[in-house]
Amino acid sequence: RCCFQYIDRRRRRRFRFELQSLDHQGINFKTTDHKAMRAKSLLGEIETLFDDRQEQIADGTGGDVSGPHLTLLYPDKMIFDDAAGLIVHHLKRQTGIHGDDKRKIKEFMFHSVPDLFAARRGELSDDEDEDDDGGDVVETEGKQQFQPGPGSYSLIFGNNTYYVFLRLHHTLCERLFRIYRQAVTIAETEAPYRQMEKDSTAVALRLRALTEIDIEEYYPAFLDMVKNLLDGNMDPGLFEDTCREMFGVHAYIAFTMDKLIQNIVRQLHNLVTDEICMKVFDMLVDESVALATTGNVPAAEAAYQKRAEQMLAEDNCFKIVIRKRSGKLEIEFMEGLDDERASAHSADVEKWANYVEKYFIEEQIESSEKVKIRMMKRPVLLLRNLRWKKSRMKMKM
Repeated sequence: RCCFQYIDRRRRRRFRFELQSLDHQGINFKTTDHKAMRAKSLLGEIETLFDDRQEQIADGTGGDVSGPHLTLLYPDKMIFDDAAGLIVHHLKRQTGIHGDDKRKIKEFMFHSVPDLFAARRGELSDDEDEDDDGGDVVETEGKQQFQPGPGSYSLIFGNNTYYVFLRLHHTLCERLFRIYRQAVTIAETEAPYRQMEKDSTAVALRLRALTEIDIEEYYPAFLDMVKNLLDGNMDPGLFEDTCREMFGVHAYIAFTMDKLIQNIVRQLHNLVTDEICMKVFDMLVDESVALATTGNVPAAEAAYQKRAEQMLAEDNCFKIVIRKRSGKLEIEFMEGLDDERASAHSADVEKWANYVEKYFIEEQIESSEKVKIRMMKRPVLLLRNLRWKKSRMKMKM
């Protein structure tokens, strides 16, 4: 018996080494992917695309230089539930995140994100409706919610955090879908051989080892393995070897799945705690009521853009368009105010304030602070119009 156990261990070890030798892409993938998923790298990528377009505009060498700098495609919206499940699973085990923040993140992942993509909403379980720290249920009925709208796309103006989150979320969904498709392909390939009770060609050539996991359960088993890896209940080396045994040379994209989910949770925490991010989301909710996020009201969309540029004057502003039917994610890096334009804008504001103050002093009009504030928001009033109105009143008298 001991001899058979020794031979079996040697055989499995030999299979593992053979699969590692065939995995030519997984050797350097983890190092490069860890760098690529950093916020600095993602921001640098779109800034490079923006600079290249600006050079084309200056040289006049480019054709159509308008539109998004980056276009990404979500392969299947049905994968949103699996991605949200993994993210929330890791979120629940973060002791450094407050319970109310966890609730906001869960609502954002299960409700807001599907609404933006016109996908089916996820269901919040009973424990997710309550505060994770044992508190009472937070009432959200009176709070205004995001309105998806009937348009062909969803429009968001966000800052760096929104851009980085969407890039990481797209990467997670894309990789989960590739793993799912590979599991389906393996199951379809193995089905005829299982009916004949024979080994497939891949197993006969030792390109894929026999595992204790049923072939039809590869994808659900993979999701459970990722959760165990996030919880620290599974060794990373064992996770990689098991993925190779199931998916062969296509398994390398899953080797950094835990780091990817951890980065997403970090960005989501910033979304619900950072003051600017919360203002951006509140602005999105307000503008969705005015149908400025649907593409059906151009005037409202232009006002939304102007409001966003003013709010994010000291931060990067991104115009994010989500095509509901095709699942395309279009990202355009909006040029912010440089120092010269910002100083000129401040000078204009100061001149306008002086004008309003002079207007009140010269005409000796008794007014309240509310009237002054209203005057600051209204179009320019000319003094001659006021003098003309006064002369007309005297003539009537």
